[in-house]
Amino acid sequence: MKKRILCYLLLVVALLFSACNQEESLQNPAKIVIKVVDEAGEEVANADVSLEGIATAKTGDQGLVVFDGIRQSKLKAIISKAGYDSEKEKLKLTDLSTKLTVKLTRTELDKDEMVIVDAKYYIDIDDNVLKLLFKTNPANRINLYLGESSNSLVKVKSNINYDNQGLKLEGLTPNQTYYYKIEAINGENTISTEVSSFKKMGATNNWSPAKWPRESIFYEVFVRSFYDGNGDQIGDFVGLKEKLPYLKELGVDALWLMPINDSPSYHGYDVVDYYDTNPDYGTLEEFQEFLQTAHENGIKVIMDLVVNHTSSRNPWFESSAYEDGSQYRDYYVWQDEFDDVNERGPWGQRVWYQSSTKKAYYADFWDQMPDLNFSNPEVRAEMKQIARFWLDPNNDGDFSDGVDGFRLDAAKHIDDKDSDVTHNWWQEFNTAVKEVNPNAFLVGENWAETDKMARFFEDLDASFNFSLADRMIEVANGENVDIIKELKEIHAKYSSYSDRFIDATFLRNHDQNRVAAELSASEDKMKLAASLLLTLPGTPFIYYGEEIGQIGAKPDDNIREPFDWYSDAKGKGMTTMDKGGFYHPMVYTKANDGISLEEQEGVAGSLFEHYKRLIRVRKANPAFFSSANYTKLDISGSNYIYKVESPQNDYDFFVLHNLSDSLQKIKINAAAYELLTATTYNASDILEVPAYGTVILKSKATGSELFNVKKVVVSYQAESNVDKVLLLGDIASWKIKDGVEMENKDNDGSYEVELNLIPGHYKYQFVTETETVEPNIPLSSDGQKNQIQINKSDGKETIDHTFSFDLPEDVDEDARVSLAGEFNGWNPHATEMTDRDGDGIYKVTIKLSPGEYQYKFVINGGERWISDPKANKYSNDGNRNSIVTIGGHTFSYNPDQAIDGVMLIGDMNDWRPYETILREDANTGRYEASLWLEPGQYQYQLIELKTELDPNAEQVDGTNIITVE
Repeated sequence: MKKRILCYLLLVVALLFSACNQEESLQNPAKIVIKVVDEAGEEVANADVSLEGIATAKTGDQGLVVFDGIRQSKLKAIISKAGYDSEKEKLKLTDLSTKLTVKLTRTELDKDEMVIVDAKYYIDIDDNVLKLLFKTNPANRINLYLGESSNSLVKVKSNINYDNQGLKLEGLTPNQTYYYKIEAINGENTISTEVSSFKKMGATNNWSPAKWPRESIFYEVFVRSFYDGNGDQIGDFVGLKEKLPYLKELGVDALWLMPINDSPSYHGYDVVDYYDTNPDYGTLEEFQEFLQTAHENGIKVIMDLVVNHTSSRNPWFESSAYEDGSQYRDYYVWQDEFDDVNERGPWGQRVWYQSSTKKAYYADFWDQMPDLNFSNPEVRAEMKQIARFWLDPNNDGDFSDGVDGFRLDAAKHIDDKDSDVTHNWWQEFNTAVKEVNPNAFLVGENWAETDKMARFFEDLDASFNFSLADRMIEVANGENVDIIKELKEIHAKYSSYSDRFIDATFLRNHDQNRVAAELSASEDKMKLAASLLLTLPGTPFIYYGEEIGQIGAKPDDNIREPFDWYSDAKGKGMTTMDKGGFYHPMVYTKANDGISLEEQEGVAGSLFEHYKRLIRVRKANPAFFSSANYTKLDISGSNYIYKVESPQNDYDFFVLHNLSDSLQKIKINAAAYELLTATTYNASDILEVPAYGTVILKSKATGSELFNVKKVVVSYQAESNVDKVLLLGDIASWKIKDGVEMENKDNDGSYEVELNLIPGHYKYQFVTETETVEPNIPLSSDGQKNQIQINKSDGKETIDHTFSFDLPEDVDEDARVSLAGEFNGWNPHATEMTDRDGDGIYKVTIKLSPGEYQYKFVINGGERWISDPKANKYSNDGNRNSIVTIGGHTFSYNPDQAIDGVMLIGDMNDWRPYETILREDANTGRYEASLWLEPGQYQYQLIELKTELDPNAEQVDGTNIITVE
């Protein structure tokens, strides 16, 4: 009897627990809209709203925040903002849409707690608008008094909310001096500043881009590593002057010199004296002699100007840090009452550092490079004066002894918290530069996604196109990228800000692994990369040594090694890394490796001669500089072809890149002249394009006439459960993510695609995609997706992880293999891998904290950098770094039939296909992938991938084949 009662009680408890769970979970996902207001009913922006254990967000300008996909019926919301008392709200959801208004009350302050700082800081926005940049307690309200004299102040802003985001004054008169006073109010307490003044600037963004760079080719030089002219084995101005004939022979029009100012570091990106040169490089007089000689030879020179930060040894900073009442105190960003010294910078880095005086200063890059304060008009005036000095040292209007412009280091980081300061400073600076020399050129380093960097075309003549650089490297590495389409999209974004933009194109620079390292030192691929750079529109920049295929990989020293002039890597003018303050020894500059000017100059087919010929072709045909002239030809296959119109002539150019690893023979149907080889072709001649080769044809024919384009329909009959069919092969790409999607017009499983092909033989196959879900995992409300809730991260401090690498067949079995990644600073020498069993599989086990890490395998200290073919995920920044997940959530799938792969798409990868691939466990047959996910709710699908052939089509070597006559 007691057992029956106990069982009954247990059953009741279970039912109650089940009911409780059902009450706490919603059958369908709900939406919560929370509006935050203050005691006056005004919307509160940037308030932090947290649904405990689920998600956090900030309110927008209207005081609103929206949470979607909520499945818990009982929640606690915490609303907070600096300057206000926090509020907590318990929520019980009964409807699919819930709206809630929360009132925040300002924190009451005593008068001695109230402060106003930075009252004299401002930035001009345009000719009639200025932004004050003061800060005060978030709980305060603000009154502002303004007038044209200190005795005629009028209240122009009354009782306003102020978030320390700056206060804009509109309707101002250019060149008029104004006086102002700021008043802060909290309850019954009031404080105010002294009366300050500013002179409203006129012509704040009055400049036009320099014209000469539009049809110029630049060459980036690290002076320390280029050529030694005085025998101390350190590159200098005398050596640079001596090598101007080489640069003229190469064909470049302009030089970009990495920093030449006095600096304690080998690289020079932390300046001590902005008005003098680095003693290692020579005197100011020697620099001016070099400039005059360069100008006499028709070569312009721009210099790196590092204004975002200085060296910590700069006298300005030393005075700012250690001298009471220093005039330079406000040249830098020192912590005030409203700064959080624990905040992180744009890439998650530490940014606040304590000086020996116990005061914290802001430094984006590291503690030895303190940031300058561009909210301070005195700093802006100083930097404009520095620019004037280098443009016209004698102030005589003769620019032959001055530079022709500036490359602006870290341009986007001028103020990471206030984009108005960043952008309007550069407009102010560009205007000042053009007042000195209207032909001076400004190009910014704005390393960001295109959407963010495009705005800098409102401020500067040019910005470096990092997105295009990655795409060109991808193409040279065999990725299927429609580079003309991407370029058109990029330029459309640029044009939305300025139709006068100059696109500064490049492959790699001094902060990135060299092109040779990215392309496994393949000369053919390096030639293809050069061909892309120099046949696409824009103003191209070549990094020194690129033209001879110099290898270089992180750390930074080793991508800045000596230019290799001689076959034995030594001789007159050769520099060394044993002097000049390099942090690491020389690795890649070696004797008799084929990578020197001496070994390539005058040698037909060498990379150097390829660069020379490309440069000459480009300069002789200015049509290549303008994107308006470019059109991709609609031709499928392994040849990427675009037309470059030559508006002033009766012919056009056709650039054909062979993206395959095999020779392509193409019959042409009209007369053409090939510019790289100076060869004339007649109709019906066979054009042979080597693997990764490029031809540039000049012809009066149209593209379809020249290449005899044929329309071909490829079809495939799929099973009824298939959701998508992709066409792979010579016709498109052998990579699934680049396959051509076929169309199922009648929904009968018959898939077709029409292609434009030139005559030849094409191998192909199909890949089918079938959507599925993980069994035993909850489904979304529509029943089509899995849905999971991640509540917290893995609590383990570190986890042992073994990296495994199967040595490729084309790598010598005696090669050294190492592992480089985010966990060891990308140092190719830090983590050696070993083959203990002699089976060609190299392994290393290291301890890692939970998270995601990018990495690559490295051959012989950096000769080649190889992505892990077994990785589940890769970076999408053009480097294709492998990504490993330590800890995190494991997705697992056990198919009920033979398949060739499984793909995961969902909220965790923004539903991007082919970004996350589950790998098969050979022992269990299960497909798995681990991902590091932040707490929250995620929906996703799995997609089975299966390779198929058309049984009714001709087959050769396990593929279908089609012949186009």
